[in-house]
Amino acid sequence: MARFEVILSSSEKIVVEHPSAGMAELAAELSDKKYLVVTEITGASAGAIREIIVASNQITMIRPLSDLSTQGSNFRPKR
Repeated sequence: MARFEVILSSSEKIVVEHPSAGMAELAAELSDKKYLVVTEITGASAGAIREIIVASNQITMIRPLSDLSTQGSNFRPKR
């Protein structure tokens, strides 16, 4: 599964896994569906990995991460 950093319109940043092979497949799925089911990856915590549902219209940015990443970046685009 591919890992992505997802930033929501509420400025919440989450790291997720999705079965798509890359950004092109994920973008195609987002354009076709109102909701996206992903697996949230938490940092170094030992808590359970959980599946979450994200509304497609609430996603403001997605960027691919390396396979073993558990944290996103602090990158914030200038407005």
